[in-house]
Amino acid sequence: MSEWNPRAFRAGVREVSVVQAENVIGKLATQDVRAANTMAHRNQYEIYSAYYPSLKAAKQGARQALQQQTLQ
Repeated sequence: MSEWNPRAFRAGVREVSVVQAENVIGKLATQDVRAANTMAHRNQYEIYSAYYPSLKAAKQGARQALQQQTLQ
């Protein structure tokens, strides 16, 4: 992620959808990795993470984000 985040930001990515793991340990690990990497480089870039309970919900959230972005 230390290489992916800056490259994604330069390409225009400002939000990523994250499907949460079903177990608590997986949820915590996912949140910790994203937060630590983004916070470490906050002065260089910021990519928002949107967490969803399922792939279906993540797809719906991504569609809504794209629609809102298009309207702005």
